[in-house]
Amino acid sequence: MPYVAINKDLTEVRTTVMFGLTRRQLLFGIPGVGIGAAVFF
Repeated sequence: MPYVAINKDLTEVRTTVMFGLTRRQLLFGIPGVGIGAAVFF
């Protein structure tokens, strides 16, 4: 397996946007909740 260098400083990776969620969590979480609610109801 090839070696991949990972930056040890994750402060710039884990920047919270709002409600303590990251940008990626908001990007996929909001449509996921919308689709889940539509399927449930």
